[in-house]
Amino acid sequence: MTARKDQQGSALLLSILATAILGAGLMSVLALSGSERRAVLNQQAQTAAFAVAQTGLGQFAANRTALGFSSAPAAAYESTRVAVSGGYADVVLQRLRPAVGPAPAMYVLRSTGYTTNAQLSGTPVAERQVSQLARWSSGGMSVQ
Repeated sequence: MTARKDQQGSALLLSILATAILGAGLMSVLALSGSERRAVLNQQAQTAAFAVAQTGLGQFAANRTALGFSSAPAAAYESTRVAVSGGYADVVLQRLRPAVGPAPAMYVLRSTGYTTNAQLSGTPVAERQVSQLARWSSGGMSVQ
């Protein structure tokens, strides 16, 4: 009878231990899914920032005069902010080499895109930068 009396509390102890193990497993699964969701959202924000930077670069390169710059050859340094849907791009045009003889001037065109729609609180604004080398060439049109 003493052996049975020693085993009476073991069922309670085993059920508490099983509950603790299941609870710890559930907490680890929830933590893993939360961090994976955050990683996916961060990747989406980076992709959106890349698209904003590309769009800003393209808008600046295609139509400098509409953004407030003269149609003359670019200065040694120009910068502007281009607003696009989902964010804005800070675009910088910097001369690397002036025009020398028949060789046109060389420029680097950099665009840093920022997203403005953060999906999670505490998530930093996504930022991506793209750049491109450019030459200034004056266009000519023969009118007859």
